Amino acid sequence: MLAGITIGPLTTAAAQATAPSDSVQRIRLDDSRVTEITNTPEGRQQTTSFKQRIDTNAGFSAGDVNSVKADTFKVFAVELPSITPAMAARGNNKMTLVAPADIPLSDMTLVVSSGDKSPVTAEPRVKGTSGSIWTDLQVNAKPPAVDSGERADIGSQIAADTYPYTYYHKCFARQYAPGWGDWVWFDHCWDFTIQKYDGNSNWNYYSMHQFGTCKSEVSTPILACGLGGQRNGGGTISGWYGWAPKKDETSNCRSLSISVPLYGGLSMGGSYEHCETNDMNKYTEPAKFSHYWRGPVSQSDRSVEYQVSWYVPQGGAGATFGLWSPLEIPDPPTS
Repeated sequence: MLAGITIGPLTTAAAQATAPSDSVQRIRLDDSRVTEITNTPEGRQQTTSFKQRIDTNAGFSAGDVNSVKADTFKVFAVELPSITPAMAARGNNKMTLVAPADIPLSDMTLVVSSGDKSPVTAEPRVKGTSGSIWTDLQVNAKPPAVDSGERADIGSQIAADTYPYTYYHKCFARQYAPGWGDWVWFDHCWDFTIQKYDGNSNWNYYSMHQFGTCKSEVSTPILACGLGGQRNGGGTISGWYGWAPKKDETSNCRSLSISVPLYGGLSMGGSYEHCETNDMNKYTEPAKFSHYWRGPVSQSDRSVEYQVSWYVPQGGAGATFGLWSPLEIPDPPTS
C-alpha cells in the first residue's frame, strides 16, 4: 500500500460536484468516448514525440528503437469518466493513447479507477492511496504462430545452433491532457521470444519481456506505475521456467539484472534502473507476473521491467496474454 501522499480538502465547488458511484470504469477503444486523432496536428505530434522519447531513452535497445520507428501507429483521444468529485468539477479529463495500428480496438481497454480501488481485475490487492486516480491500459496480446525449428530426425544435434528469436514486439504510449497531469506519460513495450533449435524433443521454450518508463515533466508527481500479465485462454503453458526480478527492492537508484533462463544454458539477459520501492508479484499460475514501482517523484522518470520464461509441449501453440500497465497520479482539488 502506498503511503505518505496527502491531498488537501476539496473546494466547495468540487465537493458539490457529483461523480458516478462506480469508482472503477472500463472504456474499450471502440467506445463512443474514444476518438481517433491520428491524422490531426495533435495526433501527428503525439506519434512524433513518442518515437523521439523511445530514441533517447537509455532503457530501449537499438532493436526496440528501430521496431518503433518502423511501426505504424494510431492515436486516440479518450474522454475519461468523472469518477471523483474533483474530476467532475474540473472537466477536461482527457488522455491520449498511441497504439500499434494492427491491434484491434476491441482488444484494448482503458480502465479508470480511484486510488483505493485496484484497476487490475487479476490483481485486486494492488491499490494506491486515497485521493489519487489510476489509469490502466489493458491489452489482449495475440502473438502469431511461430515454429521452434525442431526436427525429429536430428533432435539434439541442432542444439549447437540454438538462439532466442523475438517474434512479437509492440509498444504503446499515453499522456494526460493539459490541465490535469500535464506532461505526465507512460511508454511501455513487450517482446515475445521463442528459443529456436533448442534440441529438446519434448518441449519448446518461450519468454516474455515487458518494460516501460513513466515520467512527470512538471510538478505533478507520479505515485506508481507497473506492468503485468497472465495467460488469458489461448495457446498452452505447461510450467514456469524462470522469472526476474526475483524479489522486492527498496533502495537508492541502481541498475539491477533481470535475466531469465531458457533451455540448455541459454538465457535472456537484461537490466533496469531501480529506484525507491519496487514490488514484484510472482504467482503459482505459470507466467503470471507483475512489477510495480512506487514513489512519489516529480520532474523525473522511473522504469518498470520484468521477464518470464515458460515451457510448452513440443509443437504446442504459443500462449495469448492479457497485459496491464497501471499508472497512478494524484487527483488534485480544483481551485
